[in-house]
Amino acid sequence: MARLALVRTTPSEMAEAAEGYISRGWALIPFSPTSKNPHFEALPLSEDGTGTTWKPLATNKATSETVKGWLEHDPNVNLGVICGQASGIIIIDTDKPLRWPIEYLTPTVKTRRGYHYYLQTDRPYKSMVIKSKTGEAYGELRAEGNVTIIPPSRHVETGQPYEWVDGLSITDLPLQRINQNLLNTLVKLNPKLNKIELIEDRRALRARKNILPCSHPARSYDPETDSRVEKSIPYLEYLQDPRVAITIMQAIGVKVERIGQAFLCPIHKGEKNPSAALYLPHDQGFITMHDFHTGEFVPLPDLYAAHIKGKYEPLGAGERALWWIRCLVDLGYIDYPRLLARPLPESAPESAQALYAGFTKLLGIRKLYNADQEATPFSWRFAAGWCNLSNRAIQEGMGWLLTHGFMHKVGATTSRTSLFALKPAEAEPQKSSTEKATGGRRAFKRYGVKVYSRNTQKGPRIDHRRARDGLNNPLRL
Repeated sequence: MARLALVRTTPSEMAEAAEGYISRGWALIPFSPTSKNPHFEALPLSEDGTGTTWKPLATNKATSETVKGWLEHDPNVNLGVICGQASGIIIIDTDKPLRWPIEYLTPTVKTRRGYHYYLQTDRPYKSMVIKSKTGEAYGELRAEGNVTIIPPSRHVETGQPYEWVDGLSITDLPLQRINQNLLNTLVKLNPKLNKIELIEDRRALRARKNILPCSHPARSYDPETDSRVEKSIPYLEYLQDPRVAITIMQAIGVKVERIGQAFLCPIHKGEKNPSAALYLPHDQGFITMHDFHTGEFVPLPDLYAAHIKGKYEPLGAGERALWWIRCLVDLGYIDYPRLLARPLPESAPESAQALYAGFTKLLGIRKLYNADQEATPFSWRFAAGWCNLSNRAIQEGMGWLLTHGFMHKVGATTSRTSLFALKPAEAEPQKSSTEKATGGRRAFKRYGVKVYSRNTQKGPRIDHRRARDGLNNPLRL
């Protein structure tokens, strides 16, 4: 009679752990229970059909049903994870414990001789050997093209399980994002270590996309130029949060679930193949959209503005800040001071209602910069995009709002852009019997409209002349 193999970890325990990893977007592979190699009998065929390989599982990720199939094939199968962009993780593997910086605490696994430190990434980095100052191997940085055995798998030599350190599991705290500052701090706390330098694997970036050739490789952070961009965008912390970036892209109609996932570019309409991805091109910067066509990194405020306006055009620093705050306001991340704006009558044209709503929102958003600000530039070009109106609608709406005293011009900027403000309601004076009889001629005269009364029974005769604003300047509509 054949001897039954001892099942060291129950299939239900392994399946439950796998389900948790899959929900995090990790790409799993089966490992042999008798060696530190993948379980080749359970892996898919290679492209040439000459053998099996784990590489297809980097893009066509294993599901819970897939893992159940591995466990049916071999109840002792171990679990592994594909490192790098496939799972969004990098693992620092050391045979000796490291002094880990408290400010960068991250999920950690106890192995037979050392530890695995799990870190988050959305960029492709090269795997490398971590060396001491004497040139000896101290550990590994496992990134692109690397795999690692994960809990609750058991060590092939000792039979002891890989376990999360108590209080440092993936359910206890989030993964720290890997960056050069973290590695520099780690080396400083462990003087025996030689410098660990992150090196971007651009070939892995292109291979992962495998859609359009990217002739413009990603550039690194440039403190001279990128720091100016950072200062021009308020609420920058939201642009550094992947959850916010993904929510924004989904709000403008892009189907994307994680950083680094390729999708149809919203700038180039009518495409059938994905040609863009969310990317973090600056170590100290913010998330942008990488356009594979041009190699450019498009800021998310520019994409949101293009979604509202119906066309894409790069924004200047001032407009980008306004559009970014509006994006956060529209999606409910922040709020702005509400203004005591007079309600429009129901008879107001739709163009005036849309323009009035857009103007009050703009003025409220600007009050986040300066609470005392009561006026704002509002050119036709900007108003057309901000309110998504045609020039003709802007002319009609602005004319109505000025004529009926809901807005008024209060000056101009140094670039001669008109400054507008909300006009407060004015108390109506007591009308004399003469004014009542003539239908209130002074109200017409206030806006430059001269009235001649022939017959008070038939109503006033109106002579239309060019309207003037509160400063007695002709209105430029």
